[in-house]
Amino acid sequence: MLTRLWLVMLLTSGVTLAEVIQLGTNEDPPYQMVTDGGLTGLVTELMTCGLDHVGAEWQMNLYPWRRLLMDLSNNELDIVFSLDDGMFGDNGFLSSVPLVLEKWFWYSQSGGQPELGDSIAVVVESNQSRWLSEQGYWNLFSVYSLEAALKSLIAGRVEYVLADAGSAKVLLNKSLVNHQLEAEFYRFSTLSAYFSPEFSSTKGDLISELDEALLDCEPVGMILDSETLGRSEALTARLSHLSAFAGEVDRLQSVDAVSENLAELDEDWKQSVDNGQQTPLMKAVLNNALSVQLKALNEKEGGLITEILLTDRFGQLVATSQLTSDYYQGDEAIVISVLEAHQPYISPLYYDRSTEQFQVQISLPRFHDNRLLGVLVFGVDVQRLFQLTD
Repeated sequence: MLTRLWLVMLLTSGVTLAEVIQLGTNEDPPYQMVTDGGLTGLVTELMTCGLDHVGAEWQMNLYPWRRLLMDLSNNELDIVFSLDDGMFGDNGFLSSVPLVLEKWFWYSQSGGQPELGDSIAVVVESNQSRWLSEQGYWNLFSVYSLEAALKSLIAGRVEYVLADAGSAKVLLNKSLVNHQLEAEFYRFSTLSAYFSPEFSSTKGDLISELDEALLDCEPVGMILDSETLGRSEALTARLSHLSAFAGEVDRLQSVDAVSENLAELDEDWKQSVDNGQQTPLMKAVLNNALSVQLKALNEKEGGLITEILLTDRFGQLVATSQLTSDYYQGDEAIVISVLEAHQPYISPLYYDRSTEQFQVQISLPRFHDNRLLGVLVFGVDVQRLFQLTD
């Protein structure tokens, strides 16, 4: 039976009633849930927060996914959420920043990943179901909840289940499905909102404002969980054993004070980045011998490391594998923490809009004769981090 739920909230804004944004979604716990006749859930709350920030008026419509896709195509809905990038993005719709970061794992009795013909339990109309069909998996057994899928796996009726780690762990910790299963990381999945063709072409400024607001409201899953932290710590330990680069000690020891015109240098750097120009200072930093070595190390890591930069003990940029947005790094937590504690630092998980990657940053103190000379900072692609062989 087709269910339609209208939830209307009019917020103070400058738009007229005729410009009320039409939102569409489907029930998908814990992200979107119907409770006592209203729509709740983690992503529902996130979208509400974002819309509050931009002062929009909106109406919510609850439909099956096929209806959502049709109405978005026909401009009857303005925004639909929250979908895996492979579903609506492949149909040419403009997407928002990620609303959810999921870690998908294969769960099984024996470990490993399935062949295309192996039996897999999937939740009806789930993101995993759509993804697996698109990848050519055909032996899919449909159930109506993740709990039912895991029970089918435990009972031996199927060989695999593909699920978000967070959702699966909650169920596996319940006595109802308490069972030791093998888990192997498969991929990160981002769930986003998608905009209709008309909304995309006429509301570009509003979409940009909403994207900023959604990031401020903190997308779901953007936490440095124990597994991500553990892998980051292992990488930190490996990177901590890097020997000094050729010329590093001499270059860092030569800096004995903050540049008198630091504020001016930093502002010129930022403006030049915005204008697509390079100042003499930029060229000197980007092309020096230390930067050449950082670029070589970056390439050697094969995409795991997204950028590397080196600062002196005052936070001034000394070398970098690629152009940075700022010259002065001493006001960033990744540098401040190391300068104050003289210990490695791992940043919170964050979304880099320029690279469209989820990253952490690892910063390391650089010592010589027990004296702190500078800070070495690495950007790390979290998906690549999970693909490393244990």
